[in-house]
Amino acid sequence: AAPIKEDLAAGILLMGDAGKAESLVDPMCGSGTFLFEGWMLRARRAPNLNRSFAFQNWLDYDAEIHERIRCELRDAEIKPNGAIAGFDKDTAAVEQAKSIQEAHFSEASISFHAEPFQTANITASGGLVVSNPPYGERLGRDEDLGQLYRELGEFAKGIASGGQLLVFTTNRKAARQIRMRADRSWTLFNGALEGVLYQYSIRGSGDHPDTSPLS
Repeated sequence: AAPIKEDLAAGILLMGDAGKAESLVDPMCGSGTFLFEGWMLRARRAPNLNRSFAFQNWLDYDAEIHERIRCELRDAEIKPNGAIAGFDKDTAAVEQAKSIQEAHFSEASISFHAEPFQTANITASGGLVVSNPPYGERLGRDEDLGQLYRELGEFAKGIASGGQLLVFTTNRKAARQIRMRADRSWTLFNGALEGVLYQYSIRGSGDHPDTSPLS
């Protein structure tokens, strides 16, 4: 899959009411974009709060007003509730996500797991599962991709009964293998790539006795 852009990830999470979900899980998290954006949304943290902008060089720039607004935004932050977790079989990607967390989100309670989601031993009832899975350009055979999407649907139904699944993909054929009826879908662009965001209500099979609550 192409890496998801931060603004698109934030928009997708807003469309899925991620701030209201009991938990947030990305089964193929890569470097963690969905999870970091989800944490910021839950914490009510304004993006780019500490960066510098070109307008600060304008002759009529008012540093006092700018700093006052920054302080107001910081004061509006809250400590978010609910677990946030990501899984990926790519160890290097998970290590990168942990490095980003350490550098920029050290206070965020986000757990990263270097393992395929198919082996994850968790439950997240009422949670939001969000994914930007492979589109098929690199994975190989169509049947391999279809199997991955089927397993994604099964994973969501198995861990997040009563919650939601959001999937962004450019591969509509593969998305049919999720084998759930989408409540809604939207055409969105990840840079120049046109894709579809599918939103599913998870009625699922419920929690399994050999799984642990996400925390």
